[in-house]
Amino acid sequence: MRATLAQQERQPHTRRSDAADALAVMREAFADWQAMLRQEAPHARQALAALVTGRLVFAPRAEGPDRYYEFAGPGSFDEVIAALTLPIELVPPG
Repeated sequence: MRATLAQQERQPHTRRSDAADALAVMREAFADWQAMLRQEAPHARQALAALVTGRLVFAPRAEGPDRYYEFAGPGSFDEVIAALTLPIELVPPG
């Protein structure tokens, strides 16, 4: 019994396949979001305005031959979550 418990304690709590599945879902959602940003500029601006609460700072970065910009800034999901949780229309029961 103790050997079995010790073996279970050594195993990671998250299985690698669970993490891979979650990562795949996040990548798909991110790709959908990127497509929306490209195709629907007014909606994209509105979505970003709800998420970004301050100034974004862009900084050039280099890792070996790769060059890219990193950006950082304050953000909040408060308005997004509130929009998802507020009822649009109430219908009385019955």
